[in-house]
Amino acid sequence: MKRLICALLSLVLLFALAACGGGKSNDAPSASTAPATSSAPPADSGEKITVSIQFSFPEMQARSTQAILDKITADSGGRVQFETYYSFSLYGPPDVVGALQDGLLDMAGFMTSEYPGLFPLNGLLMGLPFLGFRDISSATAIYRDLVVNYEPLRKEMEDAGIIYYSGWVLPPYQLHSMGNAAITEPDFSGLTMMTENGFMQKMINKYGGAGMLSFPPDFYSNLSNGVADGIVNHLNVLSAFGCLELIKNTTIFGDGGIYVYPLNYGISPSFWNSLPDDIKAIFLKYADELTDAGLEYDLQMLVDNAAFLEENANVIHLSDAEIAAWKAAFEDTRVEALAELSAANPAAEETYNKLLDAIKNYK
Repeated sequence: MKRLICALLSLVLLFALAACGGGKSNDAPSASTAPATSSAPPADSGEKITVSIQFSFPEMQARSTQAILDKITADSGGRVQFETYYSFSLYGPPDVVGALQDGLLDMAGFMTSEYPGLFPLNGLLMGLPFLGFRDISSATAIYRDLVVNYEPLRKEMEDAGIIYYSGWVLPPYQLHSMGNAAITEPDFSGLTMMTENGFMQKMINKYGGAGMLSFPPDFYSNLSNGVADGIVNHLNVLSAFGCLELIKNTTIFGDGGIYVYPLNYGISPSFWNSLPDDIKAIFLKYADELTDAGLEYDLQMLVDNAAFLEENANVIHLSDAEIAAWKAAFEDTRVEALAELSAANPAAEETYNKLLDAIKNYK
């Protein structure tokens, strides 16, 4: 843990220096209105520091991470106070990163996968289907190590003008449908399936379906109104947005799912650079604890939501051989995806191989 904290400190300092030089990317989404964010007072002034932070999930699911923020407040002697927003209530998925870059939010959770122009490696590559992650605990350890210590992933965050602080890998994305039977083979004939993954969308289209790129605020209405016949997503987000009770069939691709995505917590460079050193040290002290708290909560919620589905839906667990057949069906799309990613970032293939090695050798 001490090694990761030291690496995070070096990484944050590097990002802060880059931000001073104007590291904002040209293809960043624009942010609109925002709460007033307070500049931090000078060191040792004793004045309060108000931190605006936005979570992507509802308040009920933020208890474990909120507990870590409370520790930061306590360690600062009450100087740090968090102004908390939930469920994208200020900025939706297209605008969170822009709000951080522009200093309209001080901290926020965001998914790199939702900003393909900024994060082809941290987002799209990490979300390639059938990479073979064992589970989200190992995936979190692998990703956290790479984003801090592996230059292409680290530099991508730096170039985006975001200070990477913490995060974890979300639960595995599984296949859910509203029909009379579970989808156990790669055949989506006549089905409209929601997904947040462009490569999964291509696979759905290739095998007879219509892949619909969609985000959490639209999940419930699309499923309940028959706009979509199913969805590829994880159980916890379906529960958070009221969709779990709508699901009739679920196909489980093991503990690693079809794919996974990291949820990252970023800090605005302008906010970070305004903080006194003693406050920065307190934030860094709790970076790993925030990761652990979020991951542990997601794991417990995953157990509870899986139990609910086992009782209320038709749940099929695929064998290793059946998952291998899906992976083979995705192969052409994987080759196309890597070529597309390599065109966006020359380090894509090297990063892909680095990721596969880390998955294979993880103990």
